[in-house]
Amino acid sequence: MLKLLKNRIFISAACLVMAAVLAFVLLPRLYETRSATTEIVRLNQTVERGTVIDDTMLTVSEVGSYGLADDVVTKADQIIGQVAVSTVYAGEYLWRDRFVAIEEYELEIAGSGAALGDGQYLLTVSFPTTSSGVAAVLRDGDVVDVYEY
Repeated sequence: MLKLLKNRIFISAACLVMAAVLAFVLLPRLYETRSATTEIVRLNQTVERGTVIDDTMLTVSEVGSYGLADDVVTKADQIIGQVAVSTVYAGEYLWRDRFVAIEEYELEIAGSGAALGDGQYLLTVSFPTTSSGVAAVLRDGDVVDVYEY
């Protein structure tokens, strides 16, 4: 037996058999999950924030399922009637957290200041640096004059 293990032809044949088993049996089983595909839903047009999604905006495409996140939209009925909370571009993967129900969106808008009453304005002032602006000396209730230009 020891003489057989020292034989170069036997060692070469054993290595070839092991390589064949690895190449034709083990590797295909390892990669068959990577070649699996699944269908996902994508937009066929860019949708701005606040747009209600309907079925004419959606298309189904087939992608590889290996490494695909769980919160990607795979069925159109998951987002039809939902509102986009940010701009979503055509062809992007659609994530469930980028869409909310109409009622949730209306509550968000009401609390954000975008639903101000008549005579009320939301104003943002930006400066190149914090020190060139008001340097955090403004407090709640301070009066600030704003001039248009």
